[in-house]
Amino acid sequence: MYSLSAVLYHLIAGRPPFDATQQAAIMHQIYSAEPPPLKSLREGVSDALHDLIHRGLAKDRQQRFASWDDYAQALSDLVATQAVPRAAAQEVLDSERFNLLRTLDFFKGFGDVELWEVVHRATWQRLPFGHAIYKKGDEGNSFHILAQGQIEVYRDGQRVAQLGVGTSVGEMAYLAPSPALRLHSADILVTEPATTISFTPGAMEHLSPNTRHLFDAAFIHVLVRRLHAAHEQLAHPRKIL
Repeated sequence: MYSLSAVLYHLIAGRPPFDATQQAAIMHQIYSAEPPPLKSLREGVSDALHDLIHRGLAKDRQQRFASWDDYAQALSDLVATQAVPRAAAQEVLDSERFNLLRTLDFFKGFGDVELWEVVHRATWQRLPFGHAIYKKGDEGNSFHILAQGQIEVYRDGQRVAQLGVGTSVGEMAYLAPSPALRLHSADILVTEPATTISFTPGAMEHLSPNTRHLFDAAFIHVLVRRLHAAHEQLAHPRKIL
């Protein structure tokens, strides 16, 4: 009963109720911690569905359902009363989004579990030509990973960079230790219709520790590549231009 509730939780939230990089840490969470409220991890979860799954995850088995018949009847009642809402028809299926993530260099270190978590927890946006993702002087509160299309970076009206699929922008909103470092110093414009995957720092807190660790590693690779490109431009300006 506990295991089934954990599977249902994972299917709905896109992440397990407990997660850590070390087995001992996971066991400690299972024995002593409460899972994050399911409603905080996925929109549209009804109070009744939330309560049923968390009841099934109760550490004290006396607080769970008395029998499988009771569990099955409670779940059946939720379906009958439409307390388990059907998802709205999606323009892009989750499976398509998963396969798209698989092709992006940014996510090459992510496993299937972590990619499904990104699919469920990210904000997916389609942005038209000319859309300003960021404007100079704005304070960042999200970052974007470019899944399709192209963007360009302008500083004081001059184009300084052209970025393609798999790169990220605005990551200082997540990485910066102070608000002052989150102010954008350039305009970032869509120059080919784009699809982006975005997160806010608050949304990142709901990801599992392992997925956050993989994001950190991916950002390190991005920053290293940018430092290398800046070094090459200083050393060989004509070659870069």
